[in-house]
Amino acid sequence: MIRNIVRFTAFLFFVFPVVASAKNYWQGPAGGTGGNYFSKTVASHERVCGVYVRHANRVDAIQLKICDQSGNSYRSQRFGGSGGDESFFPISSNEKMSRMLVYVSNRNGSSRVYGLRLYKKTVGGSSVASPLYGTAPNMPWIDSNGNLHNSTDPLDFRVPGIIGVWGRAGGELNSIGLVFSKNQLDNSPEPAGSLVGGSVGGLGGNFLETFRFEGKICRVDIRYGARIRALRFKDCRSNGSAVYTPFYGGTGASLSNFTLRSDEYLTAIEGSMTTRDGEVRLSSIKFVTNQRVSVTYGSNTGRPFRLEIPVGKSPDLLLTRSGNRFHGLRLFSK
Repeated sequence: MIRNIVRFTAFLFFVFPVVASAKNYWQGPAGGTGGNYFSKTVASHERVCGVYVRHANRVDAIQLKICDQSGNSYRSQRFGGSGGDESFFPISSNEKMSRMLVYVSNRNGSSRVYGLRLYKKTVGGSSVASPLYGTAPNMPWIDSNGNLHNSTDPLDFRVPGIIGVWGRAGGELNSIGLVFSKNQLDNSPEPAGSLVGGSVGGLGGNFLETFRFEGKICRVDIRYGARIRALRFKDCRSNGSAVYTPFYGGTGASLSNFTLRSDEYLTAIEGSMTTRDGEVRLSSIKFVTNQRVSVTYGSNTGRPFRLEIPVGKSPDLLLTRSGNRFHGLRLFSK
């Protein structure tokens, strides 16, 4: 276990709202809380066929090129300001956007998107990267709470294609996230041996902690009330031994546990999120296995999430953010 005292004004979470009969997966956003909220997703007969980025030292705006089945195209609304130079990243009909690196740093006391690098690939083909739009700041910065950040480390989004973008913008791009669909996910199996990560919750709290599983998750202890207070995981190993993680989060509240049987394994973690005191937190959580679904711990709110463990993979690395509350987790599977 590694404990580092770090606080981020940027935030990152993974949301799974239901729209009509299809699910759209909202990944991100990365950046700050300034500007105004925006979102844009394409209609069922449309696709994203390119991305326009306005940029100079920072990213000023992002805009989608949208094509329909008849070959017509148009530009979406521009999210952000009119400064900087415009660049275009085309996505042809046999390509998909597969990755986005977001470089975030501080300006005038708030987080901004300083740089973007986009990637695309054909099915079974190699990736093609865009130039770096904006900059990757090469110096650490200190947020309003006096905490040090290494802004050269980008937030890395990997997606099976996109149907939209979301985030916050004003005169510049404050934060950016991506939207992809259930159909894109189903048609994009992960290659064997790769490490697949998903995130949920916010980046509040004082502690970033990591734990690597050597066996399988066989039990989860949950402290909860109106929101999730703390989580602890049990790692059952092939030699018959077991190791508990620490409790990630605070004390008090109700304590329950969800124990998996020997032939049972996690396939997803579901629940809901809420924003309290300006920070994203988990308000409820439940666990999905190959055999059943647990009860819901906490209180359901209007922002659902689903963190999936891909078929044929198992949890490998757990990262959590917590303080006297549980704020968020990122789970890597391999």
